[in-house]
Amino acid sequence: MYFKLMKNPLQSRKFFFFLIIILFLTANSIFVVLHFDEIYVVHKFLKNNSILFGEQSKKNAFIISDKIRSEFEVDTTKWKNRSTDYGKMPFFRFSVKKLLIAREALCGGGARVLCRLLLESGYDATRVVLFTRNFGALGHVVVSVVIKGKEYWIDTLNSPEDLNDLMKNNDINALTVKIIPYQQRYNPRYINVKYSQDSLVNKFQHSYIAYSYEALPFSKILNLIGVDVYVLNLKRPPYIFSYFAESVYLLYALTFSLFFILLVLGGYFIYFAVKASLNFRRRYTINNR
Repeated sequence: MYFKLMKNPLQSRKFFFFLIIILFLTANSIFVVLHFDEIYVVHKFLKNNSILFGEQSKKNAFIISDKIRSEFEVDTTKWKNRSTDYGKMPFFRFSVKKLLIAREALCGGGARVLCRLLLESGYDATRVVLFTRNFGALGHVVVSVVIKGKEYWIDTLNSPEDLNDLMKNNDINALTVKIIPYQQRYNPRYINVKYSQDSLVNKFQHSYIAYSYEALPFSKILNLIGVDVYVLNLKRPPYIFSYFAESVYLLYALTFSLFFILLVLGGYFIYFAVKASLNFRRRYTINNR
């Protein structure tokens, strides 16, 4: 059959095009199946812990957060299922399913789990990264939710209880905090709570210079290609971006699709370029005989 296809270029191209489509659909089907399996695990966790609420509220969001805080181990010396070597972590980090099985994470992993639990519960949720005075050093990761048009920041893992209590008892979000100058030579900035300026010092135990919505990982991509620049995303991303950002298997499917399309386009470009070059040489040879 192979030799028959080679003798008929048109059928050969159709055959290879068919194989490409089959490969593309098969790979993406696997990722989609894994994604829905993860959704099942998320809903099972919500149902088994009686936190699958019908009403969206700040109180219910913090109940889900508290459940994660009580279930997950944040002491890395006690971890048994995960490596503490963050330099070897995959680019897309770990899936929510893996984190829920391991029950081991810090604030970043906790934000991924909390985001997915809230997203699957109907919330518009996205992660927010807070930075310390040593800009570029990660301070903490929280989750932003929008309920009836109002934003709230929900705490995740590995934070002091007084910080968690502060966020529970006050409506902290991008509007109720402001970036103000801090009077030093290099003029750093820190987040200051409007309604209680001393609460940052007394309860936060951290001084944050900035916050950034991280569903669109511009900085991560730049760092991957060797550009040491951090981009602050001060605008809250749309729901669809947040959902994809916390869904590893959808990210794999999207990345595979983009690379696959580029590979196919590149292959066609090379094919037609080589074909045009051969035709040109053939005509040139014939004309110079």
